[in-house]
Amino acid sequence: MMISFYRIVIPIALIVSLANCASYSPAQVQQQLALWNNTSLETLIGVFGVPAKQYVLESNRYVEWIKTEQDSGSSSISIGTGTGGRGWFSSLGVSLPIESTPDTCVIRATTTENENQVTKLDWQGDKNFCGEWLTELTKSSSNSKE
Repeated sequence: MMISFYRIVIPIALIVSLANCASYSPAQVQQQLALWNNTSLETLIGVFGVPAKQYVLESNRYVEWIKTEQDSGSSSISIGTGTGGRGWFSSLGVSLPIESTPDTCVIRATTTENENQVTKLDWQGDKNFCGEWLTELTKSSSNSKE
């Protein structure tokens, strides 16, 4: 009886945990970013916050927002015991931090000569991280409009 319980619970737990990991394609990220095209620079600053970088190159003004998130590496030790059938068993699990590069997303806006209208938006970085950030910004922006 207990074994059939685990046969049901473990796959469901795996499905739920995998469903929480959002996956975006580059086209989906670009589609989300397109929602902000042809808006004013003032509107973008209101949504994305203060730009991290601004520069002029070949008579175009570029404004960039950079979001970076570093996973905090943590160590843990797990010890478990149990019985199965006629025997007793135990296990020991160790989780060690792995050096990883931070997730980064750069949103770059190109503005018109009068610097009020955004003519082009580009993104660079991890597609899933950028997709999650844009989804979060879109939701918070639509909630503030209501």
